[in-house]
Amino acid sequence: MTLPQKPSNFSPTLMQWHWFLEHCIEVGEVGILLPTVMKMHRSGRRPTNETFKILLAVLFQTAPHIKNFYEIIDAMQRARVPYDGVMANILYEGFAKHQLFEHAEEITSTYKERIGSIVRSQSRQTWEWDDKIIRQVGRKGVRPAVSLCLKLMDEGYTPSRHTLTVILKDSQNVEQLRYVEKNLGVEADLLHWSMLIGNAVRAGRVYTALSIYDEVKVTGLRIDTPLVHPIISALCHSTLKQPDDAAIDRALDIYKDLVHATSDIDPTQPSTNDSLFHSRGPDANVYNVLLKTLGSSSNVQKYYPIALSLLEDIQAREVTLDNPMAIAAVLTLLMRCSSSFTEAFDVYKRMCRRHIGPKLDAKAYAAVLNEFCKLSFGNESDLPSVWHYFEIVKDMRAAGNEISVEVYTILLRQLAVLASGMSDQSKDNLLAAIRRVHNHLTLDPSVSPDTALWNQLMDTYQRAGCFAEAYRVWESVYVSGSFDHVSVNIILDACGFAGAWQTAMQICMNLSKLGFTFSQKNWNAWLECMCRLGKLNEAVKAACLEMGKDQKDVAPDIESVRILVSFASR
Repeated sequence: MTLPQKPSNFSPTLMQWHWFLEHCIEVGEVGILLPTVMKMHRSGRRPTNETFKILLAVLFQTAPHIKNFYEIIDAMQRARVPYDGVMANILYEGFAKHQLFEHAEEITSTYKERIGSIVRSQSRQTWEWDDKIIRQVGRKGVRPAVSLCLKLMDEGYTPSRHTLTVILKDSQNVEQLRYVEKNLGVEADLLHWSMLIGNAVRAGRVYTALSIYDEVKVTGLRIDTPLVHPIISALCHSTLKQPDDAAIDRALDIYKDLVHATSDIDPTQPSTNDSLFHSRGPDANVYNVLLKTLGSSSNVQKYYPIALSLLEDIQAREVTLDNPMAIAAVLTLLMRCSSSFTEAFDVYKRMCRRHIGPKLDAKAYAAVLNEFCKLSFGNESDLPSVWHYFEIVKDMRAAGNEISVEVYTILLRQLAVLASGMSDQSKDNLLAAIRRVHNHLTLDPSVSPDTALWNQLMDTYQRAGCFAEAYRVWESVYVSGSFDHVSVNIILDACGFAGAWQTAMQICMNLSKLGFTFSQKNWNAWLECMCRLGKLNEAVKAACLEMGKDQKDVAPDIESVRILVSFASR
């Protein structure tokens, strides 16, 4: 009988280690790559430059974080991996591809300093030549740098695409690119065109960037995500106003160009090392920008079907959005296309079940709630559905988000806005809605209302003409000492509109006993309250004799005079 034998010690070859790393990438286990590389020596195999290039291929597929690259350089140093000029170029161009030129120079410089001691003489010579070119382009510009390259070629220097990267790193001029290509005999690739576009966008020259983009399409190069992302972002983002339809449409056209250019690539298949500098189609960053822009557009009917189409593309490409606000933007767009609060809520639930990105965070939920309560379907009686609103809040809590006072403030503020233009016949429903919100607030143990929230509740009641409820809120904050100057303004306004002269007098007496000092706005609110209650003479006396007494920063102002004159002329 032959007993089973223990397997003999097995030492994977370097190629087998690389196969294992590539398999980890294919199945999405990216997090174990660096720890695995650091343990290779235990099997008698040390990582090589080719090993670390596998890691870089993964890190550069999305916008890179410099911290990860310092960890890789640490690992290279511990593994005694020799300096490699190609590796230096990969590091620089990987960051440059994403328009991160400062990071490109920082990490390349660090790589040369820490790994450069283990360097072949030929690599060192190339390194020194590159440094001369970098200094020349920084001091004198593109053409003198090209002249220096031509001189160094007599000493044995061979220009490469990395040379173009170094010379054109600050350029946004197609003529300069053509000049460098012609004189050095090196054809520019997509990286160099991306650099020009990125530089133009950062300089605020969007039309120049679009012109460069049109030139790229003529070259026949396959456009990729890093090339188009800066233009799409520039078209969709504005510090002054929302982008107009023309800008959004151009961004969508560029997105379609990108989809067409990468249509022969299966987005669901894992990438390889060869794809380090080649696009696999639109990524989460592109979709984030487009969806947030469509979600904020006022042209809902036009962009609603386009947003749905983008969602289908996202699912087909198995792209996972990494920005909760992009999900919120789509939700708001879809909700605005609904015909009722019930339909809007159903849209919200269906969208949450699609799992195309991260769960909504507190900020994203706040955006959804804000949009939900502002929905209008053409009727004066279209009050926000309090029940549906708090069902969304329930989901927010279940997702692990803290329920803050903002959740209540959003809804109360909108009810206050609606109260100002609502007929008396519709105010019964409004009052019922405010009371339901108040009940939720009272019964919610997770929320500790602050003064601002109590003020908003009091103001909402008084705008709805519910003086008794507003006064009860005032009594509560007065007894607890949690009122402020804004609270006083609100309750005095409420007294004025409710005709409650005795109550207003009592409030002022109580505040005086507490030593509470009126601010400028409190005095003006008190003057208006008196005027509204038919006490114009008392208001004039107060303004002339009492206002600002023993207060350096308070005195009758233009607003005080406006109040008195406006009521005197009635």
